[in-house]
Amino acid sequence: MPSSFVSRIALSGLPIVLFSIALLSVHQAIAEEPPAGVFSPRPGEFLSADSPHVFDRVLADGLTIEIWFFLAGEADVPEDWVLFGKKGSYWAEVRSTGQWWEVEVDVYRRWKNGGGHTHGHFDSKRLNQWLHVTVQIQGAVSRVFFNGKPRFGGGSKNNPGKLVRSKNPLIIGWRRRADNSSQKMWIDQVRISKTLRYPGEPSRPLLGDRDTLALWNFDEGLGARRYAEASGKRYTLHRHSPLAVDTKGKLTALWGEIKKSE
Repeated sequence: MPSSFVSRIALSGLPIVLFSIALLSVHQAIAEEPPAGVFSPRPGEFLSADSPHVFDRVLADGLTIEIWFFLAGEADVPEDWVLFGKKGSYWAEVRSTGQWWEVEVDVYRRWKNGGGHTHGHFDSKRLNQWLHVTVQIQGAVSRVFFNGKPRFGGGSKNNPGKLVRSKNPLIIGWRRRADNSSQKMWIDQVRISKTLRYPGEPSRPLLGDRDTLALWNFDEGLGARRYAEASGKRYTLHRHSPLAVDTKGKLTALWGEIKKSE
């Protein structure tokens, strides 16, 4: 084959290659820029909610905790993000390394003949897109949903157990690592409901209704110190850092309780 013909083939494919590289660069740039109206925790930061006793009270119709979040970019060092939780009651977190990440969920239940907890995790390569994770609890039964579809669960309808209630605060978006990797997390919405909402296609945005205990939209943006509850319940989220201590030591006490309960 003449060398000039080989060169023409190579050059004819060059625009496609350049377009693909440009498209990838644009995609990466978009992934690095958070949209308006999200919370993105820096190392060690987290949010805590007013009235923590409300968020582990399971009524007859059950309890649903759900979140829309986005993992932007690969983790160049291992990352550990708490999506939401009340330590000792329920807990959902993301562990991320490179392209891989996993969601791990614990739900603690108390039975007449002792206690126990549901524990499970799943892996995915779905970086740089919006993801939805749900924990549902009713009596002794707990289930975890990914994008509205069931992934794992625990407990039995025949066992008269119930969720362990905890004095610990409701935590959202805790970035547990002290150092700062290139990966970012954006949290768009969190909703807690006094009913079971899944399986089914999760809506975006999540909306408040008569079964909503709390809904946070994070419309205040990245730098806000407080985030208002959007359904009229007034459960404000407060931003905390392990390095910031108020004059009365309240934050030090809160951080100490969280670390002690790990």
